[in-house]
Amino acid sequence: KGTLAGGDRMTSDGDQLSSGAASSAVVRNVSNISGKLTQAFYRLQGRKLVRSLRISKSFRVFDLGSGSGFLKPIFEEYGAIYHGIDTDEKSVAMARELYGPEGFQCGYFPQDVRLEEVDLVISLSCIDEVPDPVAALKAIGGLIGPSRGRAVIAVRNGSFPAYSLKMLVERVGFKRPSLVRDASYDCWIERMKEAGLRIVHVSPYYRPWFTGFSVSGVKNTLYRIANWVLPTRYCYMLQFSVAKP
Repeated sequence: KGTLAGGDRMTSDGDQLSSGAASSAVVRNVSNISGKLTQAFYRLQGRKLVRSLRISKSFRVFDLGSGSGFLKPIFEEYGAIYHGIDTDEKSVAMARELYGPEGFQCGYFPQDVRLEEVDLVISLSCIDEVPDPVAALKAIGGLIGPSRGRAVIAVRNGSFPAYSLKMLVERVGFKRPSLVRDASYDCWIERMKEAGLRIVHVSPYYRPWFTGFSVSGVKNTLYRIANWVLPTRYCYMLQFSVAKP
């Protein structure tokens, strides 16, 4: 490739490429690499999670907050019947493009869901972002069957030291308050009980190691490392396994 005066480059077919366009191309390439790596790490993390759930053939799975749909092919490897819902149209479109049109719905929970009963509800970092978490948890309880039905729900934990500090900074006025308040460990326990769910197990929830080339990605990596040394009640995210009483 040739170089022109002023820092512009020549493409392989002889077209002039301005330094600004070249810079944009680099940013797009980095973004694409970041996106592909993020998806790969999410699939790796999802595979580990699904393996731990001991899924049986023909298991009916409902993924609340399905995002880009990376869990669908993993569940289907175990013979499960998958249905996911998300409010974000772009995420649902991406999921359909990556993993096929079936099993993905753009809509709101529970009003747009027509499922009667499922064996497993899985919701990763979704319930902590809705206006009424208890109502959402009650709706989840209405979906899982009374015998083997269960739910796995991952939420942010307001008891995590960094989150507690963030809320303190907001209270004294140094930072604009967040629209979503992160509930504490004890608050989540109370919410589960208020929704009529039986807590089977509580454990730390680990986001994938890589979540993009960004400040948020570095932050999530540091938070994940912090989970190694903190007691469960202070970990940055909690994973609740729940069932009917």
